[in-house]
Amino acid sequence: FVTRYRPHADETHLPRHIDGAGVDGSLVLGLPSECGFGGGGLTVWDGEGDAELFEYPVGCGDVCLLDSKVWHQSNPVTWGERWV
Repeated sequence: FVTRYRPHADETHLPRHIDGAGVDGSLVLGLPSECGFGGGGLTVWDGEGDAELFEYPVGCGDVCLLDSKVWHQSNPVTWGERWV
């Protein structure tokens, strides 16, 4: 699916989650935005609990591949529009 994040209530990010049953994995692709954005990016947790945390900026054209069992979230947008 394609998602737009904006600095409005309930539109800034997608909280920590896994993508669920029936999904082999996910591809997160940073799409172009005419107005740009601040904040955003992707946080990924690896290992038990919060043992390892990785933050990726995911700019336009950047790709991140995730296994279906990896906890992740999109980080809040502070201004503009972010499309992924």
